Amino acid sequence: MLALHEAIAQVAVIAVADAIREEEVLAAVALKPGHAPTGELAEALFEHCRMRLAYYKLPGYVAFVERLPTTSTQKVRKHDLGVLAGDPLAQPHCFDLRPRKQAARATKPRH
Repeated sequence: MLALHEAIAQVAVIAVADAIREEEVLAAVALKPGHAPTGELAEALFEHCRMRLAYYKLPGYVAFVERLPTTSTQKVRKHDLGVLAGDPLAQPHCFDLRPRKQAARATKPRH
């Protein structure tokens, strides 16, 4: 779903350890030229997901990276994103959206 956003060139989603929920969703995002890694954009990406995905699939973290590691066939090598998974907030341009996710859980309409 995130890959459909106009600002995104590449995206990968991985699970990271979380003290409260055991695991949390981290979206590693490489931006298209002309887009900056800001908190405002992280919020916009979260909102893009919130309108389309179930609560548990929403990213708790959005980490902007210059590019994602890929194989020779251009598939993302998620294993190489382990640095992000270890301590997401220690990474530059990583935004903690867990409070936003918790609020979305409380307000999401039930089908």
